[in-house]
Amino acid sequence: MTFKRESAGIDKLIVGYKCGGSDAFSGITANALCGKLTDRLISYGSSAILMEVPEMFGTEHFLMKRSVDREIFNSSVNMINDFKKYFFSHNQQCYENLSPGNHD
Repeated sequence: MTFKRESAGIDKLIVGYKCGGSDAFSGITANALCGKLTDRLISYGSSAILMEVPEMFGTEHFLMKRSVDREIFNSSVNMINDFKKYFFSHNQQCYENLSPGNHD
């Protein structure tokens, strides 16, 4: 297989975020930087994907107000609620960040 480098506009860029674990500083350093970077890229037409739904618990209201239309809003609400139901069905909490590093 060979690959050929091609030019593409920034509007074709999709950035995916995956939490590798949190520490005492990620909320004021990496998370803030990722948020500012994402806002800037989206203003140029790029897209971003948050990979871990449980990391969204507690921030739903911030994410939902950014939905581009009612369909995306409803899809996001349903996705998060389905994950919460899954956690509850296994007797797990889901109203806090589940990463152990966030509890330090």
